[in-house]
Amino acid sequence: MRAGFAADLIVVNGNPLENLKVLYPSGIEEIRNGKQVHSGGVEWTIKDGIPYHAPSLMARVKEIVAQARKK
Repeated sequence: MRAGFAADLIVVNGNPLENLKVLYPSGIEEIRNGKQVHSGGVEWTIKDGIPYHAPSLMARVKEIVAQARKK
């Protein structure tokens, strides 16, 4: 990395070294202690130095699609 350059980065909820599926944008369903648990998923994306909260963006996209389908 060089000074003055922005880094692109994703922050995930989980350890991709243990399970690459945590890199799925919406996460995964896992069985832990006999119970189904939602885990993983991209939490934040940093592009050109600007942080984006991925779950908020996905919720907004779902709203836009639902409104477009109503028309």
